[in-house]
Amino acid sequence: MKHFCRFKVGFAVLVVSWALPVFAQTADLNNLRSDFIEFLKQVDAVPSERYADQFYKSWDVLESKHQEILDAVSFDKDDPQWKAKRQKKLLKLLETLPQIRKPMIELFEKADVVVQNAVDRFVKYFPDLQDRIPVYIMPSAFSFNGRVTCVPNSNRAGLFLGVDFIAYRNDNLTLLFSHEFFHVYHSSKLEDSDYESLAFPLWEEGFATYMSGIMNPSATDSEILMDEDLAKFCSNPGNLARIAGEYLKLLNDNAGEEAYADWFSASSGTTKPTRRGYCLGLKVIRAVAAKTPLTEMINWHLPQFDAQVRRELVSLSTQETVK
Repeated sequence: MKHFCRFKVGFAVLVVSWALPVFAQTADLNNLRSDFIEFLKQVDAVPSERYADQFYKSWDVLESKHQEILDAVSFDKDDPQWKAKRQKKLLKLLETLPQIRKPMIELFEKADVVVQNAVDRFVKYFPDLQDRIPVYIMPSAFSFNGRVTCVPNSNRAGLFLGVDFIAYRNDNLTLLFSHEFFHVYHSSKLEDSDYESLAFPLWEEGFATYMSGIMNPSATDSEILMDEDLAKFCSNPGNLARIAGEYLKLLNDNAGEEAYADWFSASSGTTKPTRRGYCLGLKVIRAVAAKTPLTEMINWHLPQFDAQVRRELVSLSTQETVK
């Protein structure tokens, strides 16, 4: 998954970077709570037989206020099927809103404090964190729980948190923010060439999962992986040895996007358990971090982290045999 802000110029890709201040104090928080509350008021103001019609009308009003943002993160209008997909997402929101509206409101209300507390903890580990990183707390129309991408009309990467999907999944907002916020910071350190190996998603997602645990030390592996079954699977040395060997083979075979989806996507993965790349990456990062400072690891590029990933995968794949 690529998080850089990229602008294509002909056949070239320009990677935009920025200078980082010595200390950061806050995030540039954009909380859409008031617009969401107004949306709910409009929907609630009509009789039940007109509820669905009013829902779509009120959503159109909300969307128009934040059109560029929603087009960038929820509705891919370069997709010929975007209208049908948008309608499907909104139908899902319509059907689930009665169940998730209360937790959504609670998430909106506590988000400001959660974000600032997490930023305060984060800067203790990475004091060169850029100040005022854009963070959006928003309804995503069931498009994502957390997403990192370029802010429209900006050369800055931002973090977008989809409150509807977070509420539906019952995700821990603090842990999710810690994970995704690390991606924003990490992206500022990376180069275009760093994405050229399947070692990258294992390194990137493992690192973000690891930092989520570091910044929330009372959290269990089940919580930082957001999947109890996945954590249990990876606690078994035999399972871990097997998937480490499988991933090492993919690296040696220069596997691409299909392999990425199978290992890191809950929706596109076909091999069970899905998202197993996250727990494998976590094991790799823990092993590396035990002997390397975080401030050194964060600056590694493909030659360095590819070598480390391969080394740890070999170790993990043979541990069960050794025992």
